[in-house]
Amino acid sequence: KGLEYSRQSMITSQTHYTNFVQYTMNMDNPGQVEIGVYNSNINGNIETVPFYRWRAGPVRVSERSMDFFIESQQRGFFTVQLPFGIGYTRDGRLKLDVQNRIVTMSGEYPVLGQNGEIFVPDGDLTVSKSGVIFVDQDEIDKFFISVIKDRDKLVTLNGSFFYYDGGSPELLKGEEYYAIRQGFLEESNVLKGLNGDIMM
Repeated sequence: KGLEYSRQSMITSQTHYTNFVQYTMNMDNPGQVEIGVYNSNINGNIETVPFYRWRAGPVRVSERSMDFFIESQQRGFFTVQLPFGIGYTRDGRLKLDVQNRIVTMSGEYPVLGQNGEIFVPDGDLTVSKSGVIFVDQDEIDKFFISVIKDRDKLVTLNGSFFYYDGGSPELLKGEEYYAIRQGFLEESNVLKGLNGDIMM
């Protein structure tokens, strides 16, 4: 029995270490969320249970017109089209692809608006606090911002892109729950990297 607990403990230790490595590698990614793990003894078996640390990352001025920060007490996400379904991200680094669609800089996933994928004509792009997209003062679309009530049910792909496992998340609807800031980015919320845990 002692050997079995030692074996389980080695597995949980490896899970903790893998998490440290994963979020240390992505510390410089805007919108990155630190993922913690706690150990639980379930019916005599040691299991690891992951959880998200939903604290705010520092916000910085980028002066880039396609960078955006969602002010929403860390509940607001850009809604994106992943290859297998709907996804969510707080990584506000966006760009235009060859079709003039708004896509994420990382992965080039289409960002969704109220009318689906957002196609932008040539011109000067500005976005209001409510997420309305204007080109040369003509309204094009509005970002579909998902303000998710129960974020802990999200499943992460890499710490900055998420999807909801089973059905759709419950959303807080209304412009009072978020504000878009153009030309700003929310940095990673990782407070400790792998170096801080080597001694432990």
